[in-house]
Amino acid sequence: MAQNVCVFDLDNTLGDFRIIDYFGHLLEPKIIPNHSAYNNDKKEDFLKTINTYSEEERDLLIKLRDSLEKEIEKEKLNEKILRPNLKEILEPLVNQYKKHKIKGFIIYSNNANLYPLEYAGRAIQDIFHTPDLFIKYLDRNHEERTLDKADQSGYPSKMVSTIRQYSNGKILFVDDLIHNDFYIDYENVTYIQIPPFETDADTIDLEMAITIFEDIFDTLTEEEQNMFFNLYHVKHILQVHNFEEIDKQYLQYSKERKKPSEFKENLPMIEEKIQSFIKKISSSGGKKRKTRRFKFFKKTFKRRKTD
Repeated sequence: MAQNVCVFDLDNTLGDFRIIDYFGHLLEPKIIPNHSAYNNDKKEDFLKTINTYSEEERDLLIKLRDSLEKEIEKEKLNEKILRPNLKEILEPLVNQYKKHKIKGFIIYSNNANLYPLEYAGRAIQDIFHTPDLFIKYLDRNHEERTLDKADQSGYPSKMVSTIRQYSNGKILFVDDLIHNDFYIDYENVTYIQIPPFETDADTIDLEMAITIFEDIFDTLTEEEQNMFFNLYHVKHILQVHNFEEIDKQYLQYSKERKKPSEFKENLPMIEEKIQSFIKKISSSGGKKRKTRRFKFFKKTFKRRKTD
């Protein structure tokens, strides 16, 4: 049976994740080795260290992360993060997933920070109340991107062969840029070059995000707060020892940039191409198997006379 998948770029495609990028370094220590300031020679030792985190320490990070994401949605700050009309764009595809026409969704990004990929996946799954919608998050340094070759900019190019590890059927590929390997495989790939989305989040929005996290942090016990600041990645890599230092790092990392270019969505084009993909996967089941028809004849028997 063909396993069709929907593949999405992250930045400027599913949204603009500057507001929450830094929280990945705090709450998802596994992404730290991807940080530009981190010495990759010590990556293996670092990963061994965070793998020794106790269950209590891991639960604390997950609690902080889940609480943050819940409050961001509650305060509607996610409207500054996720692409407008994202629910309307994705709904026809989610419906096909529920009908088992689509195996699942993949985020395929050259972002080296894994956290926003996972954040986007969780947010979309929550929108549709559909867990396990996303089957893979492929960030720039993912070990399964060995088939990707570096492009002129030095980033790994996105390749159909990488996605073929998860799909033997049709592929929907959505990106704000052109990636030739997907673009030329028009028989198997429905390509949507989507207009890029840039958030208009400003300093006020950034301050709101860090305030939300501080309010959550203040609900922790003193013991939990001390545990957090003594975690190896917080104390020795990020080198923060109190919330004032977190605040400063966050605002510097996420600083307001120039005014974004005007966002001009093209929903009719996107909807048309999505329907084209749905039509492909609906008609790609192969020929219907013929069933043999048998005629049944009623046998008649003459009743035998008995003496």
